[in-house]
Amino acid sequence: MKNADNKRRVLGELRRFGHQSQSYHILGEDMSFFFSPSGISGVIAYVVHAKVAMGAGDPVCEISDVPTFVDEFHSYCRSQGWRCCFQAVTGRCHDALLDLNFGAIKIGEEPIFDLRNISWAGGQFRGLRRDIRRAQKRGLSVVEYCPLVERKSVWETQMEELSATWEKFKGSGEFAFLLGGPSLPDPGERKYFLAVHDDQVEAFMVCTPIYARNGIYFDLMRRKERPLSGTSQLLISESFRLLGEQGYEMATLGTAPLSNQHVEDPTHSFIIKRALDLAYGQMGPFHRYKPIYEFKKQFGPTWWENRYLAYGPPGFNPIILYTLLKAYDPSGITGKLSRQIQHVWASTRKKLHVPASASREDVSTALQELGQNIEKRLQVTRTRGANGASQVEGVVRKAVATAVRKIKGRKEGLYEITGKAVVFTVQLLEKTGTIGRESVVAVVRGAIGGAMDEEVRVIDSELDAAPGNLGPEFDNDQLLAERLRRVLEGVHDAAENLDPDTREYIQSSVLEEGVVLEAMLERMGEMRKPAKHSHGQ
Repeated sequence: MKNADNKRRVLGELRRFGHQSQSYHILGEDMSFFFSPSGISGVIAYVVHAKVAMGAGDPVCEISDVPTFVDEFHSYCRSQGWRCCFQAVTGRCHDALLDLNFGAIKIGEEPIFDLRNISWAGGQFRGLRRDIRRAQKRGLSVVEYCPLVERKSVWETQMEELSATWEKFKGSGEFAFLLGGPSLPDPGERKYFLAVHDDQVEAFMVCTPIYARNGIYFDLMRRKERPLSGTSQLLISESFRLLGEQGYEMATLGTAPLSNQHVEDPTHSFIIKRALDLAYGQMGPFHRYKPIYEFKKQFGPTWWENRYLAYGPPGFNPIILYTLLKAYDPSGITGKLSRQIQHVWASTRKKLHVPASASREDVSTALQELGQNIEKRLQVTRTRGANGASQVEGVVRKAVATAVRKIKGRKEGLYEITGKAVVFTVQLLEKTGTIGRESVVAVVRGAIGGAMDEEVRVIDSELDAAPGNLGPEFDNDQLLAERLRRVLEGVHDAAENLDPDTREYIQSSVLEEGVVLEAMLERMGEMRKPAKHSHGQ
């Protein structure tokens, strides 16, 4: 059920059972709702992406009803042909999901603050106190803004400007049910705390209620690109103080994502470590997970709580991996997805022969013909509008498939051809003034689709020739994922050589739309249809 007809009912369930920190966000416009057919009081909010139904945190119900409620939702997902996941579930639901044969992986740790006993006395908080004093000496103060009581248009305009600057600087999107927005036109039960200087908003915090815990979730903070020193520390510490005076018992700054400080499962720990390594080294300042962890730690949490991604069926696969990484970084996902798939399914290469790299001469010839083929076909193709985008996708797809077919190996040849096709076509569209969001999406889809068209054919022939004893853990999805890894690397790394605007267009705007995963599922779907290999899935 969509939320348009059920928001009042859902809010009522939240006020009774909303325990998970981000539960208020299930009131978002993009959510769908599942209510128990057996009459259990509560709701499960979810979104569907790439045939994965992802529950937004814990089921909102009595903890004793979780097993039955989840079982009902899981059955509903199976009837729709969806996988079933729950993102950022708490420890209290974790065991119940494992008992229902879900798999689970720890994805982060959330700092919890007891507002009744919070103190920053002692040597360990010396730096925090210094930062707070520094901000106060600059004339900064913290106030609560209550838009439902009295509107202040000057402040709201400044808050909107801070949000716009932040989003432009950050350069990527946010996962809807994990993070909200300022929502000033319809604040609902949000709370707003502002750091102001001479009536100018330097930074602001948006908080949402955690009803069942008499708590507050610090949802998001927006600040100037170059704020006054100590702004963030003052804003958070004073917000804690004000909330405590209002009678709230606890607060949380949100999950420190992918923190593997206490992960015992070696496989899970390795996967998270790889994601952390990538996140620390390759993302911008708003995506550096270790600094996020350290920033929250400086306020001295009373305790930390684990957060998990739970998924059913329990087998970990490329779709679940994509979902996990996509949740925390919608843009720039290609590189991380590639690396993780490479690790999780590295054993596939040991079971089937992977052709050696194509010769340099073969690759050079294929690249030259690729460019000529694309340029020639684009000259007679209408590239404007939705129909034009479809034609562009077809041109690139055919050209890439032809080029891949001409090289005698894979690896670097496939990598270069895919990347070259995207970059070359985008540059041609820029020259003719026909570049746009639809056309760039079409180029990426065409390049991935063309490469994977040929890869599916090669995989089929390899499976036909392979011995029948590949092992029970083998399936052709795994092999396809390994081949897709090289295609994704080609697109991702080739874009790195473009000017910043074009690079962002390809890596952020396009991949944020799920183009990569859609193409991946499309290829996998084609492989499943014939079902001609007894040793396949």
